Amino acid sequence: MRSGKKQNTPIKNGISKMLLILYRKKFMVQICIFFCTIATPLKTQAQLYHLGDSVAYYMKFKPTLTGGFDSKNTFVTGRGVPMKGLQLGLNFGNKISYMLGVYFLSQPIYGRTTLNKGTVNETKYTTQVYINYTSLIAEYSLHRSQRWNIYMPLLLGIGTAKKQYFDTVSLKIAKRSTIVPIELSIAGNYRIWKFIGISGGLGYRRAFSSNIIKDEDFNGITYSLGIKIWFGDLCYLIAPQCKSCKYL
Repeated sequence: MRSGKKQNTPIKNGISKMLLILYRKKFMVQICIFFCTIATPLKTQAQLYHLGDSVAYYMKFKPTLTGGFDSKNTFVTGRGVPMKGLQLGLNFGNKISYMLGVYFLSQPIYGRTTLNKGTVNETKYTTQVYINYTSLIAEYSLHRSQRWNIYMPLLLGIGTAKKQYFDTVSLKIAKRSTIVPIELSIAGNYRIWKFIGISGGLGYRRAFSSNIIKDEDFNGITYSLGIKIWFGDLCYLIAPQCKSCKYL
């Protein structure tokens, strides 16, 4: 089983500001995708061109259990917030994985808003936004070696966004909206030692919603940078005779 835990390290303010600028300038996101495409090695482009044949070939392999914890940062209405997730599924030939994932914001997004502006009922509120969703994940490995693994995850989810309005005393209004996020990213990890390495990724989320919460934009860039731990290899290093290690 391939298992790992990713823990985000603090991202420098400069990187966050740069990604926020990209988020606000959607044209720049398109330009970045274009240059990433033309910079992709020809071998990888050939893999993607024959993706259907590759999937059919590796689906013949005996599946193994795969999963892990996922941690990344994202933007909602231009505000950066960390997101946590848990994945579990099957891997075919160390090339293709199909997983079920659960994602949620590790902390609410705080803000302030004014309702009924310009009327006698104008009221200022403190707001909190929550997001959680369940997703199907298809992951394709573009390059794998002893130390490197570069892969492309595609996520399709369905869940709920909730926005709560508080006055100085208590909760006054709560709005819920169904969201359907589609997220494509490119990610990778580098194994520094037997059971520990570094991981990172960059992607974009397009979230369709029922428009009940009209003043929030759930589309946004996602990015991660952190430490990855292979618990199976760590277990084997500590207790090489333990038969359970291979299931971690």
